[in-house]
Amino acid sequence: MHRLQRIGRGRVSNGSGFGRAFASLCRSDAMLGAMPDFGFMDGGCLSLALAVREWLGPDVARIRFAGRPGRLDHAVAEISIDGRPYLLDGDGMGTWDDVGEKLRILEACDGALLVDEDPGVAAEHGIEDDGRHRTLADILTARFGAVAPHAAWLDADWSEPEAAPGPRP
Repeated sequence: MHRLQRIGRGRVSNGSGFGRAFASLCRSDAMLGAMPDFGFMDGGCLSLALAVREWLGPDVARIRFAGRPGRLDHAVAEISIDGRPYLLDGDGMGTWDDVGEKLRILEACDGALLVDEDPGVAAEHGIEDDGRHRTLADILTARFGAVAPHAAWLDADWSEPEAAPGPRP
């Protein structure tokens, strides 16, 4: 079992520096201000996954869903680093083992599987995006730049590159 996150006491902690920075950005006023009526684990997961796909590009990030037979429960963006899949959501960057455990412990969603599904079908399960992902993608680009996922993102001591001059979210 490959893990990047620890789940306990109602919280998720990230073992990678990029995962911590991503989760911190998702909790920022800039990101949450674009989602005034819900967060990324209670209705905004598809908006965030679509934002990651727009930020990194559709050849780099794909939309996946955690669900059970006949039900989709959570959208994530899947990326690949050194040939291994990693998932980005509002709690940072993790593996499928991490996301499955989080859903089991924190969301009472035992037995979730990672499935491919068209984002349009997700609306039938209450997972929708109303275009907010574009604003979120702009915030991701402003914070992290136009970069491809790379092995340094997995390091516990990864830190953001020097910020370019100008406003930040």
